[in-house]
Amino acid sequence: MKILAIFLSVIITLAADERPLPKVKHMIDTHIHLYDPTRAEGIPWPPKGDKVLYKPHLPDEFHKIAEPAGTTGVIVVEASDRIEDNRWVLDLVKDDDYFVGLVGNVDPYSDDFKFAIQKLKRDKR
Repeated sequence: MKILAIFLSVIITLAADERPLPKVKHMIDTHIHLYDPTRAEGIPWPPKGDKVLYKPHLPDEFHKIAEPAGTTGVIVVEASDRIEDNRWVLDLVKDDDYFVGLVGNVDPYSDDFKFAIQKLKRDKR
């Protein structure tokens, strides 16, 4: 009961504060996926049977949805550990400042790990 009273007093105090909230300078969506199952190489995820996700998810779609919500940028998280898929995402958004970063997916146990890191780290984001 004591915790409830403290919680309610905090809520009432916050509600009584009439100061305007500071304007947000940046609101970054930190986890989106970009992929296109129609690419010649295909994609390892999501599976073809997934009727919701197995369709192209490309930059224009995120601009249309996220910008009106107030986001000022997004970070792409790559679902595939294929180096060509990581590179494809970087090439796809290379001239679009709205895409501020990539969380790459590179297998650290792969024989090509060092090569993959060298290739991907050249991108300035």
